[in-house]
Amino acid sequence: RWLEILGEFHFDIVHRPGRLHEAPDALSRRPDPTREAATQTDPVLAASDTVAATRRVESTWDPDFIRAKQQSDVAISEVISRLSERAKCPARSAMSEGALPYWKQWARLRLIDGVLYRVFRLRPREHAQLQLVVPPQLIPTVLESLHNGPTGGHFNATKLAKVARRRFWWPCLDKTVSDFCTQCRQCATRNSPTPRPCEIGRASCRERV
Repeated sequence: RWLEILGEFHFDIVHRPGRLHEAPDALSRRPDPTREAATQTDPVLAASDTVAATRRVESTWDPDFIRAKQQSDVAISEVISRLSERAKCPARSAMSEGALPYWKQWARLRLIDGVLYRVFRLRPREHAQLQLVVPPQLIPTVLESLHNGPTGGHFNATKLAKVARRRFWWPCLDKTVSDFCTQCRQCATRNSPTPRPCEIGRASCRERV
């Protein structure tokens, strides 16, 4: 029946890569209504691969919650207190060991309404973006949302770091993301192992050498 209906039309079949099918991909990842309701109260929740969707999630955050979480961290609170004084970059010896990763980013740190951000540019000539400095206690929640959320898609470490870096920053971000993806059980059971060269082939190569 469908072949008869389609036979009335003249059309050309054009291949489009999967990465260009954003609309049907978003429809296929419709969130659970119960999780959707939880999104309205939880300040750190699932974000998608697109910047627009990440901004929508970020707009639901409570600034007081983020401010309190940053202040509860010893290293971040030390940086915030020094930035609030609008003093110059302190000496390295004046900072605690835990605050040194933030001290290295001192020129990029900004304090806006009591919340600590980092200035970031994807390319040298592009406009600067603000990355939220995520406290260590919220890093697992952010990665869980970006990786396992309704629109996460279980990205690999490279893609997940790229998505996270658009809006968030914390010390050793790449290593943290890599370790998180390595420990993901679903990715480990789904991805095929890296094939090893055949033992016979390697032995023959050694004989040739």
